[in-house]
Amino acid sequence: TIGIVINDIDGVMWDSVAITVNDSLLSVAGGNLIVRGDTVLTLPLTINAETVVVCLTKAIDSLGNNIDTTQCWQFFIDHSPPSFAMLTPENGTIVGSRTERIVVHISDNMAGIDTTSIELRVNGELQDFAIEIEDSLNLTITFDPQAQGLEYAPGETVFVNVYSCDNPDVCAANCGDTTFWFWVVPIYGCS
Repeated sequence: TIGIVINDIDGVMWDSVAITVNDSLLSVAGGNLIVRGDTVLTLPLTINAETVVVCLTKAIDSLGNNIDTTQCWQFFIDHSPPSFAMLTPENGTIVGSRTERIVVHISDNMAGIDTTSIELRVNGELQDFAIEIEDSLNLTITFDPQAQGLEYAPGETVFVNVYSCDNPDVCAANCGDTTFWFWVVPIYGCS
């Protein structure tokens, strides 16, 4: 719901009020705006765009004067979960170390990242990790198996699953996950 306060010393002819929301025309007369005191409210809207432009296009006072100019403003709605990039090792590569560190970059383009939501699983097992926060929209997590006394088996395919949510002010969080993998070089005996 979007609300716009409108007042005029001569009073407002409420049936004249019209706005656009991302180029969709809404009006009191058309039944898609309601009036509560000095505020015009939209009925609940489904907005799939991340940028919302609202314009007050018409409001006539009791003397018949319309607004001088259309008044517009915009706001943003984050519909996207954070994105993930495997930094080390690269996704789908072969590594020689049985204690290869896993480094994943997480970013979100609007609401930022809820650091309490982050989960890192290696071969299905939840793991502890270090977080380096670059800013409210970007961070890097690092899992060091050697520091935790773990190592991968020779020839093992290691699956890394990362889950995280963003940190919106008003709407529900957008959550996402992704899976990367790498392979540890097997040990071959001499013949």
